[in-house]
Amino acid sequence: MDQASYDFLDVIAGLAVTFVGLATIAIILSQEVEGHPSRLSLHRTRTYAETGLCAAGLAVLPGLLSLFALSPEFVWRLSGVVALVLMLAWYLSYPRRRRRAAERPNPPTVWVNTAVGLGLTVGPILVVTGLAHGAAPGCYAIAPLGMLLQNWANFVRNLGLFGSGR
Repeated sequence: MDQASYDFLDVIAGLAVTFVGLATIAIILSQEVEGHPSRLSLHRTRTYAETGLCAAGLAVLPGLLSLFALSPEFVWRLSGVVALVLMLAWYLSYPRRRRRAAERPNPPTVWVNTAVGLGLTVGPILVVTGLAHGAAPGCYAIAPLGMLLQNWANFVRNLGLFGSGR
């Protein structure tokens, strides 16, 4: 793997871990105000942690695999398979988990987030199928970067809900 790709993914991993810490602190502080956290509040906390840490893990995976003297093509394809499996499992199960936590039907934003998340799998799909050619690092980076940006956007959108019990 070329150094620029590794450096970029390393930055994404650092940002993702930083985001998880910030979101966790903000949610814990809001739960102090709220008293007993609602099921939906706990679901949001878990969602930010899961997607943030998944983005971090996916960002460091190619670098980890390259330590084993594997060919760059194999590193990217294997990383793409892992990203694809994790993202599909997470995004396809998200609406059901969210509905169960909220104990009411999902609002349209849940379906938009699910569609966007599934759209982020296009990068890993291009890598796994070999259609990315020389752009495998960039196509792969769509997955962790997209997850992180989507997580940030949802966190900012939900800031007003923390501490409200909704």
